[in-house]
Amino acid sequence: MYKILMDYVSHSPLGVILIANKIYLKDGYRLKSDFKFTAENFFRAEVENVDFTRKDFAVALINNWVGRKTRNRITRLIESNDFDPWTTQAILLNAVYFKGNWLLPFNDYFTREHIFHVSDTESVKCQMMYNEDHFEYGEILTLRSKVLKLKYKDERFSMVIVLPEPEINLNTLEQRLFRIDMSTLDMQRRKVAVFLPKFKIETTLHLEEQLKQIGLGDIFSSYANFSNMIASDEGFTIGKVIQKVFIEVSEKGTEAAAATALEVVQLSLGPPVPLFKANRPFMFYITVDELNEKCANCNTVLFMGKVVHPKFS
Repeated sequence: MYKILMDYVSHSPLGVILIANKIYLKDGYRLKSDFKFTAENFFRAEVENVDFTRKDFAVALINNWVGRKTRNRITRLIESNDFDPWTTQAILLNAVYFKGNWLLPFNDYFTREHIFHVSDTESVKCQMMYNEDHFEYGEILTLRSKVLKLKYKDERFSMVIVLPEPEINLNTLEQRLFRIDMSTLDMQRRKVAVFLPKFKIETTLHLEEQLKQIGLGDIFSSYANFSNMIASDEGFTIGKVIQKVFIEVSEKGTEAAAATALEVVQLSLGPPVPLFKANRPFMFYITVDELNEKCANCNTVLFMGKVVHPKFS
């Protein structure tokens, strides 16, 4: 199922998404042939031996690899303090880069400085984009939230934004959304006036604690059994599992010039249209609208995140 999903999202003619997986093994260890075949063919994971005791060399090797795989969008996946050069036997890496062009781009002429309400007591300035066009839009009464879908030029991909009413706590909304199938949200295509802050998220996640919480803690301990994975009689544990994610949202999905700080201009006259103004914390999802028929039950959410304090620099 993972292979189907990887094949589907990786063959975007518009270069929407880049995913790279790698297993670095300490010199002297090797994967068993069956496991290596599975890693390379079903998880698209490369395997390479490295001398972790040559710390600077290992860091440069890993970061050069991720730079090549993500077309230099991500250049530093690992730092020298991320691992112990003498005890580390393996590092598992995953890098994901997403930067798509909107199907209906925002005109950067109308990007203005606005106030974003981080909380009841804190506000910050942000670069707020504006567009009035036909989007999929809904008001979900059970969530007390507005929902907007913005499609990318590769129309298989969309960003779904869930904006709670001002009095609804984002953490409460997040808990409710975990119990909801995103494909069931009721949205209709109609004209909507959209205000959305530009934001850039670049984060490195060390996943050891999360994996322990779901019952995989043994892989980091001396109790780990990797006899089906590693061709070695020595004890073996995973040292680090590191993921780096880069997501950027701007007018066209690419870098845009800074805008002059002026008030927004109303573009149209006539009947009022719904206002979707994301000037407070919100959730977002990057989804695949359609998958291969062989994978009808795949989870179509590729990324999820929340914007609490929009930053673009």
